[in-house]
Amino acid sequence: MTTRVILPFLNEAMHVVMEGVATPEAVDTSMKLGYGLPIGPLALADRMGLDEVRRWMQYLRYEAEGREPVRETAEILEHKIAVERILSLLIVRGLPLS
Repeated sequence: MTTRVILPFLNEAMHVVMEGVATPEAVDTSMKLGYGLPIGPLALADRMGLDEVRRWMQYLRYEAEGREPVRETAEILEHKIAVERILSLLIVRGLPLS
C-alpha cells in the first residue's frame, strides 16, 4: 500500500522538474517547508535508490494496467540513473571526475 502512495508523489515531483516548473532544490524545499516533510521527494527518491524507484514504478504501472490511470514514469529518472552509472564506472576505474 505505501508504494502505491509514495511513487506517484515522487514521479510527479520529477515531472515538475522536467517541465521546468521548478528546480530540484525548489521542489524539495517547498515540500519540506509547505508540508513539514523531513525530506523532499527528490532527495527521498535518491535515498531510496533510483534503480529501485524505477523498478517499483514499472511494477505499479503493470499492477494498475486496465484498472486505473498511472502517469508515465518521468524521463528524468532514466537520465539520472544513466549519469549515476557512468559516474560509478569512472570511480571504479579510478578516473578523475573533473
